[in-house]
Parts: sequence; structure tokens; C-alpha cells
Amino acid sequence: MVYQYVERTAIPAWGPQQADAPLVATGTVAGAMDASFSNMSELEIFKVAADGDEDGPLKALGKVEAAARFQRLAWSGGKLDEAHTQGVLAGGLENGDVAFWNPSAIIDGNEALLHSSSAHTGAVGGLEFNPFQGSLMASGSANGEVFIWDVVNEYKSYSPGPRSQRLDNITDLAWNNQVQHILATASNTGAVVVWDLRTRREAISFASPGVIGGGNAGRAGISATDWNPASPTQLVTASSDDNNPVIMLWDLRNVNAPSQTFAGHNRGILALSWCRKDAGLLLSSGKDNRTICWNPQSGEIVGELPPSNNWVYDVQWNQVNPNLLSSASFDGRISLYTLSRESSEPLNAGTATDDPFAPQSTSAFSPSLSLKRPPKWLARPCGAAFGFGGKLVHFGKQQQIQATAGADAKYAPALVSITDFVSEPDMAQQAQQLEELLEGDQAADLCSKRLEQSKGTDQERSWQVLQILFESDARDKLIRFLGFDKPALKARIEELLLKDSKARSSKPNEPTADKKDNDEAQPGEDDENPFANSASADAEAEDLFTKSIEASPTKATAEAGGPSTATEAAAAADIQTLRMAFSSSFSIYDKAKDVKSEDAEGLVTRAVLLGDIEGAVELCIEQELFADALILATCGSADLATRAQQAYFAKRAQQAPYIRLLHGIVTSDLSDIARNAELGEWDEVLALLCTYAQGDQFSALCEVLGRRLEGAKQMDNAVLCYLASGNLDKVAAMWISHDRADADGGRARALHSLIEKVSVFRKAVQFVDPSISSDSSEGGRPVLPLAPLYDCYVEYAQFLAAQGLHAIAVKYVGRVPTAYRCLLPTGEDALAALRNRLAISAETPWTVSQVTVDGEAAAEAARKQQQQQQQAQNQQQNQQQQQQRQYSTSQANTGYPPTSSNMPTAQHYGVAGGSGYATAPLSYG
Repeated sequence: MVYQYVERTAIPAWGPQQADAPLVATGTVAGAMDASFSNMSELEIFKVAADGDEDGPLKALGKVEAAARFQRLAWSGGKLDEAHTQGVLAGGLENGDVAFWNPSAIIDGNEALLHSSSAHTGAVGGLEFNPFQGSLMASGSANGEVFIWDVVNEYKSYSPGPRSQRLDNITDLAWNNQVQHILATASNTGAVVVWDLRTRREAISFASPGVIGGGNAGRAGISATDWNPASPTQLVTASSDDNNPVIMLWDLRNVNAPSQTFAGHNRGILALSWCRKDAGLLLSSGKDNRTICWNPQSGEIVGELPPSNNWVYDVQWNQVNPNLLSSASFDGRISLYTLSRESSEPLNAGTATDDPFAPQSTSAFSPSLSLKRPPKWLARPCGAAFGFGGKLVHFGKQQQIQATAGADAKYAPALVSITDFVSEPDMAQQAQQLEELLEGDQAADLCSKRLEQSKGTDQERSWQVLQILFESDARDKLIRFLGFDKPALKARIEELLLKDSKARSSKPNEPTADKKDNDEAQPGEDDENPFANSASADAEAEDLFTKSIEASPTKATAEAGGPSTATEAAAAADIQTLRMAFSSSFSIYDKAKDVKSEDAEGLVTRAVLLGDIEGAVELCIEQELFADALILATCGSADLATRAQQAYFAKRAQQAPYIRLLHGIVTSDLSDIARNAELGEWDEVLALLCTYAQGDQFSALCEVLGRRLEGAKQMDNAVLCYLASGNLDKVAAMWISHDRADADGGRARALHSLIEKVSVFRKAVQFVDPSISSDSSEGGRPVLPLAPLYDCYVEYAQFLAAQGLHAIAVKYVGRVPTAYRCLLPTGEDALAALRNRLAISAETPWTVSQVTVDGEAAAEAARKQQQQQQQAQNQQQNQQQQQQRQYSTSQANTGYPPTSSNMPTAQHYGVAGGSGYATAPLSYG
């Protein structure tokens, strides 16, 4: 609500209706004259503009003329009956009349006067509606006259009791805010009379302390009075005496003297208003042009409105909406203020004029009243705040204790409670179970459980591979996982070998003469295609790449009584055929030919005969007799065998795909296969690596294959290869990327799933982070390939700490290198702050103190704090004196001051106050 004002010298009264916009009524005040010298008296109603919708002074919604000017104006609270939907406006006039108007009729422009009475013989000085029964109104005037009016009962009036001799002119009156039949009246004699309308007599009376001269003549007149809204026995009075402008707080349980006296005004006080929504706020205004807000409990000034240019003769809280208040001064302005807005720059309120009779406005004003503390209606009835380590600090509304008759209201002490709060109990339980399984070497059991839970999801393959990594025959299991069945393949091969063996056994053992002649009659064809004789020649040669010829097992099998498998049966058949072939006579070479006329076959025979194995092999290679060359190379050196193999691969590399496989297998270098094989056959490549790769070569080549798959956006297959290679940084990076993109179950659940898989993977491959044990850096900066995983560790540790799992959180923080920094947008290192908090013991005792309304706990705490500060100050002075003596001694000896031994360690900067550290963008609970 912005600042509003009414250009009138009038008495204001707040309306009861606040649904649409606040209404305020004004009646021309008595004892003042404006520049027009008009003697008219008007009653007007204004609507307070909302959110600055109206600039300048407020415009009246309606107005009526009154018979005389106003001394007092009051507006009844709410609807009285169907004829008075907006209550009743009552005015106490300077001629002694009491008049009643219908506010709705004033706004509508209809006849508004409801009743007018001349019961009083003097000017009306007090006027107020009963806060409990809006149809009852009290009025007081000169000669000590006090009347009670019944608005709905034909405006009948009666006296509360016999006229009091202590009262002269009634200056103000007020209804008790807790006991509806109690009324207080104040007089210019300095006396206050409290009436009991139930017994219709005076209940008690008292007077302000006298001054020199004695009697009523020595007492200052009371200009205003008001009841404490929270206590039925306390009220305040204000003195209009310029020599003693004080506010006195009285307790009817002892009226011999005021319980407190508030001094702050420089001249006499004219008006008081005690906020019914907060008993700690009391407004006063006076002849010193000031409007002050007091805390009656302590007598402290908690706020002040900007000073006016003339007496402020009226100030009022809007008791329905206490965010609003009004003040009226003789400078011709009624100012409306708000408490719902922060103080802003002073605004220009008008231009001063040289005319001394024109209303003077303040040169600057503030649109709101700034208080030292928030008002009670804006305070939280309860509150809670989350602390570090899964702690919840909370407080509740104070409970009022039933007070005895005449006693002040008492409240039970409010306790600030600190409880453990777990925002994610399921996730916290899973985190504890994970830690227990990992410490108990039961990670494999966890894999089995998670595999069952992830059936049919995109996590199933990862858990399958993780489970395989714990097996002793992990490579064989991985090959089977890729879809290759070794037993089925072996069974099929044995079936075919057995079939071929039976077919050969059914043929004659000795070759016919026609066949022999036919074989010898076509030497040219054999020379052109040395591999045309039989495909088995290559098969026999290819078998040489993996094992040497061993006849002993076959022979042993034959001697044992026959073959037991199809493979052994085929071997036995081959031996039998070989024996039959080698049982007949043969010619080594043709002696009729000399060396110069000998063909290639004869030269090979001669070289073998003379022991020139290398020459024979070279000749076979030259003639592309690779099977013969490979057989002969077994009789020579290892280099010769390698030469034969290289020649074979060089010739056959482009003729059949399996040749490149053989080359990699024979040379134990599978990098060509991992780098160049078609990605559509990645599973065949991985199976080959599982079968033949040795040692570190397996991990390196699996990583090569994984990078190729990652580059082709085959992320699931790439993860499988990285898992097989044991590459944590690659696996973690891809899992992190996947979990961030698919976190439908919540960030905490996705984070726990990631940490769970990473922890199991670390356990399976026995991973040791080199960044923890060594300081690897490049160019002065640490090289941390697991940086994304470290961020997740920090976030997970923060989550664990928030659930109260400090011990587990410490373990995950320990997995992050000390050189790592987790910087927030503010520049703060979240990891360093987390380490510091976790390092402090969670068993730090808490001091629980009762908080009471009267501030006893606060006072006790202040005393203790003062003592501690005094002790600290004394200790500091002693240390300074000691250091000064050391400094003087060291200066005399060396000329340099000594190093202080009192430098606090890192733990001295603890969390005694428990500051609410803002960690990573995501909060749990």
C-alpha cells in the first residue's frame, strides 16, 4: 500500500469493511480554521486507493453536513442489522450533540442522519464503540457526564453510575479489550475512573502523581487513555502538560503509582492508540509534531513517523487491518501509512507557501512506518528450518495458560526443538544396505538382485555384464552372453568329422593304378594351382599356426583300443591312411636329371636331402607352395617359420577374411581386428578378444573397440566394451550422461543407481584410483579423468549427510582427491565446505533454552554473553601484553617480531551457529 493522504483538518475514523478497500471517515475538527475561514462542518467518507491507483489527495466518496464541528468520531465494528450493513458513524460535536449517521447512505448520497441527541451539556471529549457489542457506544463530555448508548434500541442512553466527583471535563474514554463491561474515563483533573457497567458503579479510580501545589491544581490533565489489548488490568494514560509530557502504564492491581513511565515527547501528548493485534505496539502523538511507536513492555521507542509541521492531535491504528495507521495534524492533512512495505526514499509531499494561514505540508515524508522488529501479526506462529546432517529445527505457537481473575495472560514457554529428519527414508535405507553389502564382499549377490529387478529395462545389460565380471571364467561367460555357444559349435564340428571319417573308412585303403596314373599325368595343372590338390592341405597348414604336430596322443588313443570322440576318430583314420600310403615303395627324385635341368619339385627334394631347409622353404614360397613351405619351416629356425607365415599372409590377406583373423592370432597382435573390423560385427570382435587377447592387451583393445562404438553413437554397446576393459572413467562418464538424460524417478534415485553401479564395478575390477595415491598434473593443473564422477561423489555425499548418514558420506568424500575443487557459481568450494562439516563431530552438545514472552531467557543469555565477552576481552588483553613483552625482547635481540603461537587451526572455525550452507543446485528434502 503506497502513501495516501487527505487534505483536511479533521478527525479520522477507520471503517470496519476491508474486503474491497479500506474506508476512512473524516469530520471537521473543532478549534481549527482553514484559509477560507469557513465555519462549515462536514462528515466525509474516503476510499483508500490500492497500489497507487490514485495520485494526489484522496477524493471523497460522499459527504454530509453536521450541526457543529467534531471533537470525536467513531465507526462501529461491522454489520449491526439489515439497516446498518456498514455499521454506524457516531460523532461527538463541540456543542455537546451526539449524532449518528448511516455510512452507506452517505456514500449513496441519500439522507444519512439517523439520530441526534443533546443529552450532553458540554463538548463531547470521549467517544468509542464497544469492541464486543458494536451496538453499544460510550460518550463523555464536560461536567463529568458519561452516557452509554444502545444504537439498535432506539438510541436509548443511560449513565454507567452516579456521577463521579473526581471527574470534571471528560477528555477521553476507552472500553476494556478483554472484559466487555469495563469502561475507563479520563479527565482534565488528572483522574481516571474505571466503571463496571454490570454493577453500574465505579470499580476503581486513581490520579496521576501530583506536582508542587497539591490537589487537582497540581496534577497534569490526562489527554488520552487506552487499555492493554493483552491484559485486562493494564492501561496507559498520556499527559498534555508541556512540562511533563509522559506516558504512564498503570496496573489496576496497584494504582498507588504507575508501573512504568515513558518519556520521549518534548511537549504535551494529545493522542494514544494501542494496537489490538500486537500488544507490543503503542502509538502516541503530541504538540511536538511527532508520532512515536513504543514497545510498552520495555518502554523502548521502536519506530517514528516523519515529523509534521504542526501539532499531531490524533493517531489511530486500523484495528481491522493493523498494517494501516493514520495521523492527523493541524497542518491540514490526514496522513495514511502502511507497515507492509519497506522504507523507501522520501517523497515530495507538497510545496511550502509564504501564507501563514495556509495549511503547511511536510517537505518530505516516508510512505511507511519502519519498526525495529516485525509486528506480531506478521510473525510466524510456527517455523522450521533444515540444518546440516538431517537436522530439523522447529518451533510452535505459544500456548496461553489459563489466568486467574484479574491476572495478566500467561504463555507457556516456547521450545526450539531439534529433531532428526530423513527426507528420503527408502533411499537412505538402500544406501546403508549398499555399504553393508560392499563391506561384506557380497557385491555379486547385489548384482543378482538388481538383475532380477531390472528385467526388461535398459539397465539389464549393464547388470548382466557386472555379474559376469565376478565369475572366475568371466571371458567364457561374456562370449556366451554375446550369443556364441562354444559347446554347440564343438558338437557340430564333431558331428561332421565323424561323418567324414565313416565315409573315408568305407573306401578302399589302397589307391588304384588308374588314380595314381591320373595324378602323375597332370603335373602342369598342379604347378599352376598349388592349392588345387586338396583343401585339407591348407587346413593342415592353418593348424600349424596354433599348435605343433603331436602324434603321440593319437597313437596313445589308437593303442588304447579306439577313438573316444569324432575328432580322435578322424585323427585315427588319417594315421591309418598315412600308414597305407607310406607302406609302398617310392622314388626320391629322377637321377637322370642334373641340377640345371631339375624342376622346382626336384630342387626342393635335393635341398631337403642336403639339409638346405631354408632354401627349400624359399623355393616353395617362390612357387607359392605355402603348405609345403610351412611344413618345411617347422624343421628350421623360428625366424624361418616367421618368414613362411609372413609370406603366406602377404599372399592370402585379400583372398579370405579369416586370413586377417589368423594373422592377428598367430602374431598375437589383434589391434588390426579391433580397429578395422566392421562395427556391425563388434560382438564377433569382442568374442575374438575374449578368446585370444592376453593380459593388458585385452583391456586396451576393448577400449579401442568401445571408442569406435561410442563414435558411432552405439552407446549401449560401447558401455559393454568399456565394462569388459575395466575402464571406470569411460563407463562412469557414459552412465552419468545417461542418468542425467533419463532421471524420471528423481535425481536422488538416479544418483543412487549410478553410485551403486560404479561401486559394484570398482569392486569387480578391484579398481584403485591413481589420482588418490599420486599427484598427477599437467602444466601445473591436476589431471583428473574421473572429474565427472567426483562431482557425483560430492553430490551423493551431500545427500547422505542430509539423511544423517555421516559415516558413509565421509567414505565417499574420501574417494575424491584432495586437489579436486567443486566450485559453486558463487565461487565457494562445496567440497571443502563439506569436508569441514563432516570433520566436525556430530555429537556436539546442543544447549536447549526456554523462550518466554517476558524475555527472561533472552536476558539470561545476554548476561552470559556479556560475561563471556568480558572474559575474552581480559584474555585478549593479557595475550597482547605478553606479545608486546615478547616483541620488545625479540626486537632487542633480532629486530623481528616473533611468530604468534595462538593462530587458530582450521577446526577453530567451526559451526557453532550452524550456518545453512547452500550446496549443490538440488535439495533433498
